[in-house]
Amino acid sequence: MSMNELKFGLAALISPPLFGATIIHDYSFLGNLSDSLGGPNLVSQGGAVNSNNYTFPSNLGLSLTSGFTGNADYSVVMHFSFTDLAGYRRILDFKNRTSDTGLYNLNSALNFFNITTGAGAPFVANALTTVVLTRNAATNEVTGYVNGVQQIQFIDSSNLAVFDQAGNIAYFFEDDGAVGNEASAGLVDRIQI
Repeated sequence: MSMNELKFGLAALISPPLFGATIIHDYSFLGNLSDSLGGPNLVSQGGAVNSNNYTFPSNLGLSLTSGFTGNADYSVVMHFSFTDLAGYRRILDFKNRTSDTGLYNLNSALNFFNITTGAGAPFVANALTTVVLTRNAATNEVTGYVNGVQQIQFIDSSNLAVFDQAGNIAYFFEDDGAVGNEASAGLVDRIQI
């Protein structure tokens, strides 16, 4: 089994929200930032593309333009690790880096600021973790999983987990400018949408 097949199998195994859904973007970081399904490439904000992952210093993750369509249903699967878990560490930004609202690691727990924080501490520094975030456009329900276990759920009536359509840009592992020091260095070896 290739490394790519192993990564996909792991993501499928621990991300039940993808079953029955169509994967529209698949980034496996095999020496590049391209979508294996032909969609838009990820853009490095200052990290390094390696043979089977992308490593990034604090606050220099990745961006994706035109990867999401309006207020549609989505699931995002991310297989990554952070070196620093103290305080807030941005995982996913929805509002073109103009808002503190978004998905974080908060002291080893999954957090959607400033709505909800999951129980326990499923994140471990320098250990690869799978995070899945889903949003149902019909019900506005947002659910977050860490390693296959549901950690957060809320009704997103304010569209906080809808990607800003003015720029249609998602930022991974890169924080906004409102409050400093809310990012961590780390690595990612798979992102699927």
